[in-house]
Amino acid sequence: MKRTAIALAVVALATVAVAGPASARTVNGCRIVDSPTRAKHTSCPGANLRGAKLQGVNLNYANLEGANLSRANLSQAHLADSRMHGAIARGARMVSVRFDGADLTSVDFTGAKINGTAMFGGADLSDANLTNADLGSALLHNVNLSNATLTGARLWNVMSGKSTGVPAALPPNWQLAQGYLIGPSANLWYAQLTDLDLSNRSLANANFTYSTLTNVSFLNTNLSGINWTGVTWQGVTCTNGQPALNGYNDGSPTAPVTGC
Repeated sequence: MKRTAIALAVVALATVAVAGPASARTVNGCRIVDSPTRAKHTSCPGANLRGAKLQGVNLNYANLEGANLSRANLSQAHLADSRMHGAIARGARMVSVRFDGADLTSVDFTGAKINGTAMFGGADLSDANLTNADLGSALLHNVNLSNATLTGARLWNVMSGKSTGVPAALPPNWQLAQGYLIGPSANLWYAQLTDLDLSNRSLANANFTYSTLTNVSFLNTNLSGINWTGVTWQGVTCTNGQPALNGYNDGSPTAPVTGC
């Protein structure tokens, strides 16, 4: 009798061990493929993944076109080279997600939390709706923002470069110029800005560390709280209309006085 009980317990444990991972890899009917490749990956177009818990899941190359990801948790998930055209991700939590090379065209990210160094390198965000989305500290390098709507989006500490397109809407004081998203609290480390009019706006608390500014106008612009460490100045107009002092300032106490 004792041996029978032990045997049954072993069988039960084995059943749990087998059934556990299998069920964990299927979410609302969508089978999550382990170790995805271009040839073999998760494919759940149109899936209802509303509120799904997908944090940390590897969804590289996934086909989630038209899927409903509203209120889903995709924090730290990997969605590099994924296809999400037309997906709905309203109010989704996507902290530190990886969207490198992803097709995010026409995705509805309204109110989504996509902050914490979320990576969008090479992603296509054309026609995406990012109204009221939180993109704080996101990395938006080489991103297509054609006709993207960013009304009310939080862009604090966003780092960009080589981005393209004309967004449909941006928050007040923001613009996409020469590949950079420029506005209050923008992260413009190493930016190369030439022949650019940045007058009559607020750039308060932006970070221009080690950037190069050539023939840039800051006339009547709020420059409070800006980090100018290591900036190279040439032909810049200050907020008061006076020319900036040309040169380079590494921020050291003995460095020459330059800038505005």
